[in-house]
Amino acid sequence: MKLPNISIRKRLLIANFLMVFVPVCLLTLIGGLAFVGLKHSDSTRYKLLMLISPEKSSIFATQYFLGELRIKVEKNKPLHKIISICHLLEDQGINTAIIKDSELIYKTENAELRLMEKDIHHLLGRTNAAEIWTEDGFAFRYTSPKNKITILAASDRSFFKRGEIHENFVKRTAEIILYSVLTITIILIIFLGRYLAKLLSEQIARYENNRKELIAGISHDLATPLTAIKGYISGLNDGIANTEEKRKHYLKMMLETADNMNNLVESLFLFSKFDLGRIELQLKPVVIYDYFVDFVADKRSYFAERNLNLTLTGKPITAKVEIDYLQFSRVVENILNNSIKYRRGEIVDVEINIQQMSNKIKISFSDNGLGVDAENLPKLFESFYRTDKARSNVSKGSGLGLAIVKQIITALNGEVTAEKSNSGGLTIIITLPTL
Repeated sequence: MKLPNISIRKRLLIANFLMVFVPVCLLTLIGGLAFVGLKHSDSTRYKLLMLISPEKSSIFATQYFLGELRIKVEKNKPLHKIISICHLLEDQGINTAIIKDSELIYKTENAELRLMEKDIHHLLGRTNAAEIWTEDGFAFRYTSPKNKITILAASDRSFFKRGEIHENFVKRTAEIILYSVLTITIILIIFLGRYLAKLLSEQIARYENNRKELIAGISHDLATPLTAIKGYISGLNDGIANTEEKRKHYLKMMLETADNMNNLVESLFLFSKFDLGRIELQLKPVVIYDYFVDFVADKRSYFAERNLNLTLTGKPITAKVEIDYLQFSRVVENILNNSIKYRRGEIVDVEINIQQMSNKIKISFSDNGLGVDAENLPKLFESFYRTDKARSNVSKGSGLGLAIVKQIITALNGEVTAEKSNSGGLTIIITLPTL
């Protein structure tokens, strides 16, 4: 996995944000799911008790459900919710009954109400709220002073030997749940931290390598024209250019070399401003097909003088995209200039094709130039990348043209890729979201 091609400052901010945000989300999610599950599903709570302590789950579950019965009765919850707790008690082998104003509302099927009342009265006496656990069975009775509902529960099942019940089982259960959630979260945080640290270190190493290549590229591309200018000046001073024609030629070459240096500095300045996010785009909606119709009509003769034959193909479409006119024109011109620099013969043909793909617009620039090897296609948009490994021909550009293209298209929420064209040249593909 790779982080997007963004500045190191933003990568660090994203990594630090994820280090805090993701663990908090995980903890919130785990806690929220546990809370919702326990709040809305009594059977889930019972299964959790079974998981925590299988050998004592019946005791824990019975005590827990008795507490739930008290709460639901006191809060005057709907009858079906109270009965649902009774069903869970019945799963433990306990008979239950609900009485209101001396009228039987519910009782366990096949249970004898008089026998239940007799056994409970024998064990509990006349108190309104009490429960008792013995080696021979269990009895429970609770009458709500608010709504006069009485809950009866009894069983002759032996749950445990005397003295085995844990009065603090709720606290113990809560502690186990809490420690389990914290342990899982800590493990996830450590794993995520290690993964993000590794990912970030790889990206930092890649950034450092790119930075070194950037510095080396700048140094080389500035040193080469400076050396050339120095040579021309020396030629003039030493009298090598001993005719007016030679002197004019030397001065012309010096001017062209200085222009190349100026273009390099301007490209580097623009690249740095985009990399630092210091360029505000002036976005305007435009029918992209109409934009290229006008562009081709206006620029065809200009590019023809520079040995580029420009054509527009594809069916007219009315889809609109948002672009910054100045920066998008820079994108198109950089791509076309790249085709001119790496043409195969005297003339290079470039075909611009526009297609609509659901909610995106696909713009393809296909030429019949020298092309690029498949393994080098992803590198085209890296700063200072040239197919000329020795970087011997600085006049072919700074190596920043397509890197600037990628920055501008990314700022427009689009994508740019490269592939081989059908003619063996290069195809640059831009996709932009439609409005």
